[in-house]
Amino acid sequence: CISCFSHQLQFLSISTQRDIEFLNADRWEKLILCQIPHLRRFNFRHQIITDENMIDYSRYHLLIDKFKSSFWTNRQWFFTHQHYKLKDFTSWIIFYSIQPYRYKN
Repeated sequence: CISCFSHQLQFLSISTQRDIEFLNADRWEKLILCQIPHLRRFNFRHQIITDENMIDYSRYHLLIDKFKSSFWTNRQWFFTHQHYKLKDFTSWIIFYSIQPYRYKN
């Protein structure tokens, strides 16, 4: 049972693909505050490989911009993203934490 030990968890490293719901910063914030209050390191990576017509880039950027709120910056958890366009017109988008091992104050 993950909830049995999650309150003691200090390090979390997660890599996800495809499902854009993993980019819900509000959900992550609630999970961390309620279930993982002692978390000190948050290493996160999410990638989407898609046809350009399959993703709404403005929605995508609205989602990842929420990872710039004071909740994240106060913990010194910072993120960036990169877009790669492949020859076959697919896009590879990676959103990931930078300096993932910096401790919160």
